[in-house]
Amino acid sequence: MAMSESGPATSPSESECRHDKVREWIIDALSLATAGAAVSHYNPDGILATIIIAAGASVVGAVVWRTLWVLSSIMLASVGVLIYFFTLMHAMSFGLPAMVLAMFVPGIAQAYVIWALWAATGTLLHPLMLMCLAWLVLLGICLFEQKLFAGWRPRRSKVTSLC
Repeated sequence: MAMSESGPATSPSESECRHDKVREWIIDALSLATAGAAVSHYNPDGILATIIIAAGASVVGAVVWRTLWVLSSIMLASVGVLIYFFTLMHAMSFGLPAMVLAMFVPGIAQAYVIWALWAATGTLLHPLMLMCLAWLVLLGICLFEQKLFAGWRPRRSKVTSLC
């Protein structure tokens, strides 16, 4: 067995295959859950209609989950910026001191704006709350991906880098 600078050499293809399989299993499970949700939502009549809806939703789910998996960190940053500006927009209605405070302490300002919107309308289904919920889901996906695939590197392409 050959030794490398960091210790004994392991088969990179073995660890890559294991991580690829885990990722694919997770994506398959999520796409099947999407198909199940679509079938239960539309409640089709007949076996053929059920199969068509399940297959279509499974394909769409697989594409959506793969895209979400790849773009999760970019989407996390984008939704965070949207939440920040949406909070500033709502803080302007409370006056200039509230807006300045929201610029420098956005987490506290977001909690206050969500509370104020909840008190004013009696519901939590506001765009700011939904964006915060989406951000938390994306954060969970990013943290889960980092924990699950820690130390794993994607396959290197045949093209060598210039660095």
